[in-house]
Amino acid sequence: MALMRSGGAGFRRLTSDRHWDMSPSWRSQGDESCTVRGTEADDVLRGTPGPDHLCGLEGDDTLRAGSGDDVLEGGIGIDL
Repeated sequence: MALMRSGGAGFRRLTSDRHWDMSPSWRSQGDESCTVRGTEADDVLRGTPGPDHLCGLEGDDTLRAGSGDDVLEGGIGIDL
């Protein structure tokens, strides 16, 4: 399962049927919990087989979940 937060809309959970499920119960754990972190440029961030917390910063980032339980957190810019 992957989670994504973008633009203050709260977290979205990617369900097993590949649909985004909006849920207000998911909360950000802050930048200190990021295991993969973007830069000011446009980045492509990919998760590993284990659980990851991918954090886009500035720029237009592409965040790809790995096979583990991942949290995808968008930053400033357009994040996919």
